[in-house]
Amino acid sequence: FSSEIMAVGFVGETKLAVACGSTIYIYDQRFAGIVTRAEAVQGTISQSTGSEIQGMSIRGDFIAYVDEDGHLGICDITDPETSIRFAGTHDALASCVCLHPEEAIVATGGIDQQVLVWDIASEHIVDSFKVLAEDTEAKQLVNPPFVYAVDFVPDETTV
Repeated sequence: FSSEIMAVGFVGETKLAVACGSTIYIYDQRFAGIVTRAEAVQGTISQSTGSEIQGMSIRGDFIAYVDEDGHLGICDITDPETSIRFAGTHDALASCVCLHPEEAIVATGGIDQQVLVWDIASEHIVDSFKVLAEDTEAKQLVNPPFVYAVDFVPDETTV
């Protein structure tokens, strides 16, 4: 790999997705080589842009991913050309993403201390909230409340 591996996940029973730099590689564990390469943004991201994938979430044949520019994208591994990058963005690096197990929504979190909930069909943010520090009177935060992981409550749309 040309850079650090930032995320891995299983796709179905036989495939492994690996996010490295601005590319998601799909490995078929039954074979020795890479069977699909899904570029991160609309078919291509130049390595010179620095938009490295920071996290991904997998549901069925779909992979949602976030990058260091704060963007969310979704790719169908059966047709990598359908990769889309959503218009909205975090104010800083997006660090985590979670596809809802049943609904067509995605949650993302980032070092901007925000959780954004996106509607997949409209490709827009439908809800957002900021994670607040415990001591809001402090002049300097030693450990700011960055968002490193998001998940949905089972059987609900609550993040």
